[in-house]
Amino acid sequence: MSNLADTAGMASAQVTSGRWEGATIVVLEIGYTGNHSDRGTTQSVSDALKQYVGSTYTVKYHANGGNGSMDDQKFDMDSTVPLYGNRFTRTGYQFSGWNTKKDGSGTQYSDYNPIYNIANAGEVVDLYAQWTPNTYTVYFYSGGTGSGGGSSRSFTYDQAQNLPNPADVGISSINGTFTSWNTEYDGSGTSYQAGQSVKNLTADEYGSIYLYAQWKTTHTVHFRAYNATPEYFEDQRVADGDSATKPTDPVRPGFVFRGWTTGNSDDSSLYDFSTPVTEDVWLYALWDSYPYTIHYDANGGTGTMPDQNVASDPSVNTATLKSNEFNYNGRVFTGWNTKRDGTGTAYKENTSYAKLNITAANQIITLYAQWTTAKVKTIDAVTVKCAYSACYPVLPNEVKIHLSDGSTVVENVDWNKDQLDAIIDKGQSGLHLGDVFYIDSTSIVGFLNQRIRAKIVASDTIAPSLQGLDTVAARTNDTSFDTMYGINAIDDNDGDVTRNIKVSGNFDISKTGDYQLTYTVKDAAGNEATGNRTIHVTDDNIATITFNPNGGIGSMSPQTVTTDGSYQIFRSTKFTRVHYNLESWNTKADGSGKRYNAYGDWLENSDVPSNGKITLYAQWEHATYTVMFYPNLPNDSGIGIVNSQNIKYDEYEKLAGNTCMDPGYTFIGWNTEKDGSGTSYSDEQQVKNIYDKYGYSITLYAQWKANKYTVQFNANGGTGTMPSQTLTYDKNERLNRSTFKATAGKMITGWNTKADGTGTGYDYCAPVKNLLTSGSITLYAWYSPIRYSSISVQTPPKKPRIRQAKRSIRQDLWYLRYRTMAILCNYQGASTRFLSRT
Repeated sequence: MSNLADTAGMASAQVTSGRWEGATIVVLEIGYTGNHSDRGTTQSVSDALKQYVGSTYTVKYHANGGNGSMDDQKFDMDSTVPLYGNRFTRTGYQFSGWNTKKDGSGTQYSDYNPIYNIANAGEVVDLYAQWTPNTYTVYFYSGGTGSGGGSSRSFTYDQAQNLPNPADVGISSINGTFTSWNTEYDGSGTSYQAGQSVKNLTADEYGSIYLYAQWKTTHTVHFRAYNATPEYFEDQRVADGDSATKPTDPVRPGFVFRGWTTGNSDDSSLYDFSTPVTEDVWLYALWDSYPYTIHYDANGGTGTMPDQNVASDPSVNTATLKSNEFNYNGRVFTGWNTKRDGTGTAYKENTSYAKLNITAANQIITLYAQWTTAKVKTIDAVTVKCAYSACYPVLPNEVKIHLSDGSTVVENVDWNKDQLDAIIDKGQSGLHLGDVFYIDSTSIVGFLNQRIRAKIVASDTIAPSLQGLDTVAARTNDTSFDTMYGINAIDDNDGDVTRNIKVSGNFDISKTGDYQLTYTVKDAAGNEATGNRTIHVTDDNIATITFNPNGGIGSMSPQTVTTDGSYQIFRSTKFTRVHYNLESWNTKADGSGKRYNAYGDWLENSDVPSNGKITLYAQWEHATYTVMFYPNLPNDSGIGIVNSQNIKYDEYEKLAGNTCMDPGYTFIGWNTEKDGSGTSYSDEQQVKNIYDKYGYSITLYAQWKANKYTVQFNANGGTGTMPSQTLTYDKNERLNRSTFKATAGKMITGWNTKADGTGTGYDYCAPVKNLLTSGSITLYAWYSPIRYSSISVQTPPKKPRIRQAKRSIRQDLWYLRYRTMAILCNYQGASTRFLSRT
């Protein structure tokens, strides 16, 4: 450095381009004070370096997992310039900036970030694109038979996540089994399983995917094993097409389990558990009872009785014990017992028992005759009451027999059926109160020589009718209130029996509350009726309602109700009006006043006049009768009612239109009789009051007319003409004789629906039926070579004769042909045989 220098400096740089590339340049700077321009350079170090070193640095962009390309970017030193905008893409990701490190751990820059001298001149800066995975939403809905849905789950691109079960997102199906998720409602898209690990269902940021639960219809299989253990099995839910699982066998004492069946009879076939289930199934246990033998022991008596073999039975393990055939001099048979001394299980003779303690097949049960030395002392009398208006005596099945030793036995008794039927028949026309009849017994089990007579008395068997049991209101401390207010009783025989009513239950008019009282009444015959009524004791105002029939008939007691705005149940109406129903109540007879519902309504103080009394007039509406329509199809008359219609009395209304069809028939109207012999009505006819004699309904049967159809005949190579023939559907009719002339050497042998004979064939002049349901059909003549083999005629009215004449062979053949066809077409039972074409 010069001693003359006032200041000095030095710098070095690497040359990056040009002819000096790679060289190291050292620049010495010496500064002087004053004007010393002649003492050396006045150039600055930076200016000196610019002669040898580049003044820029480079930014290189990397996709870092993305796709595409970007040019490098040159930056001048000491200049602020924004980075390029990102032009890379990456499926399923959003660009989030640049970083000097691939993993984002370096210096971060945003897109278009202005930068300034982030590197030295000549250096290269690597910037790596940074990516954020997209998030998208999967929505879950139910397809098919399911319900619920709308829940969603958030997914991140490139991150696997398990799909939920339907129940986890609020989706279920009553009659379906979940099979999969699908991108289409109808299952035609991509399927995924519940619990399946999935990712990248969509690449869109904030995209949406809809998955629909797919269901396989499920059916319920029910199991019933009545009288067994268990009786009821847990129902099985089986997907459509899958098979049910056979449960454990039920157990039933005395029976062997055979299997399960869908049938209702004991001979139904067993159910195959490999059968695909396509509908709900009810399975019932099938059983075979153990066969066993009953041996009868005289137990001291004399005589013999054969053993009783009880065969296996699929439904019951029942035996009807035999009547005693043993004798024991001086003693009376009293029954059977499983022990000789009578300490076992006792059974009656000629009685069915289902429980004989059978535990194994072919078991032998011994029953011992039981005897007593006692004689019959008395048999309890039998007296039966029956209604005098219509007598149907109900006779006991057993009678009580008192023996001389003080014991009592109860035995089955049979009654004279003819006597019973005679009383029932007579009772249809009405009996007089007190009429007496007798019915004799025909047998008493175990006492063959004993008889008893039952006394049948035509009696009053109908209890009185209690009326006015509807809830009523009473004011507290109203001592004038009577618990019988509005109550009466009417008997069909004794008339008004209100005086016989007895009231029971707690009631205190001084305390508010609801009191339920019981009303009991008997008529002179002792028939009793009982009913309850609630009395509402209140401090609120009450009103008395008087009910007016307003065109109806009958009577109703007044009713007291509260008027505090609460709902009041009105007294059950006793008014009636022919062809009308009670629609409501109204404060005006013409319905222009305030309306109240028929069975109850809210009552306010303002609704009631100052005197606390209000009259409600019945408001009537036309009642309806029912018209029932039966299809009455000619070929399926067993089909039941298919439609019904309610029509108001006294008003015109159009009948419902027919919706039934029967091939080959045309609907022509309705009739009150199946065979059309009743009253006829056209379809959709305006009708009024067409109910039957009972007044509540009418049944109309569809009437049908068989269609006519036309058969047209085609000579099909022959000559001549033949008129068409009209036939009737469902009627056997012969086709007309052909008037066509066949070609030489041939004769017509039948008809066909196709000219080439590939259609349906019909014999010549044969009876045909239902060629069409309507319209027309063409039959083509079908010919065969004339090769006569034989002709036979069975019991024709007259034996056909063929007159001999001089004719050619050809003429003879044609004559024979026409004579043969005449026999075939005109005589039932005639037959012809022709050799087929060879």
